Amino acid sequence: MDNRGFAISSIVYSILILALTLMFLILANMVSRKLTIDKVRNDVKKDLGDLTVLPILQSWTSASTTDFHNNDIKSRITSVSFVEKINIPEKGPSDVSTYYWDVSAVKNGSVIAWITDNTENVNVSTNGSTGQKKGYTLYIAGNGEDGVVYANPDSSDIFHSFKNLKSITWGKFNTKYATDMSFMFYHCDKLDNLDMSTFDTSKVTTMKSMFDFCGALTNLNVSSFDTSHVTDMYAMFSNCSKLESLTITNFNTSNVENMSYMFNGMHVLTSIDVSNFDTSKVTTMHAMFNECRKLTVLDLKQFDTGAVTSMKSMFNNCIELTTINVSTTKWVIQAECDISGMFNGAKATGVTKS
Repeated sequence: MDNRGFAISSIVYSILILALTLMFLILANMVSRKLTIDKVRNDVKKDLGDLTVLPILQSWTSASTTDFHNNDIKSRITSVSFVEKINIPEKGPSDVSTYYWDVSAVKNGSVIAWITDNTENVNVSTNGSTGQKKGYTLYIAGNGEDGVVYANPDSSDIFHSFKNLKSITWGKFNTKYATDMSFMFYHCDKLDNLDMSTFDTSKVTTMKSMFDFCGALTNLNVSSFDTSHVTDMYAMFSNCSKLESLTITNFNTSNVENMSYMFNGMHVLTSIDVSNFDTSKVTTMHAMFNECRKLTVLDLKQFDTGAVTSMKSMFNNCIELTTINVSTTKWVIQAECDISGMFNGAKATGVTKS
């Protein structure tokens, strides 16, 4: 073979090697991509599967009257404990016919609730008359070896109107599947302490009225909440009339659309840090700080109000509020925004831009 033929053969050989290498890289990339896609799909399938085989609580509504949501029973529950093992006593309270229930999502016995008498006495209204009766302790447990009970994706109304409930021990209650926590503690009138540090809220989209009418709470720290997917915070802390300290410094509000009545009726709160709030998607701030009677200063410099259509009664009856600091560029009130009664009863008659 002459030199010319040898050179051509070398070029062909090089092209062949390059083509084979390229094909190998393409195939490797396709395999890698398929493995990644399969992993995501398997993770999703696993989560979906978990909802049917793991010990997961059922969901309730505000109108539920079954199990421990029976009005006569829930009105006497003073404490709740999530415990690691199902341990139903041989006898329950003498004045109820049923004292334990299957409260699993798929009714397979994987989550059981039961009540026992305790030493508390509670005032209970029956047929228009009020009298004292013994209180109950509610226990909830799953059948797994690790003692975990998972919250239902719809975790709204779990303790709606448990008006004599004073304490909750969460144990290994796991909220990682929860997407709805609206009205979760609504009208828990006597709940004076609530540790929320173990809650996984990474999938939650609504916290509407979550703590509404928790009139005995004096301190609440929810700084550990992941609120990055939450769109609705309507009346979230409304009517927490005795709350003296509220910690929400790590709230991610970038997807929230509704903040109306969020802090309504917080009569004794003297300060609140909302300086990190992203309100760029919020459309309503109606009565957001209504009746916050002890607030004196609000730092709203991060509030972007370009999308807001209602600020009606936003600072209504904030009788000690003298200073509201806002941004010159972000605090923009559109022509169609309802600002009626915005400063009614407030010491401040406007905002300070800087």
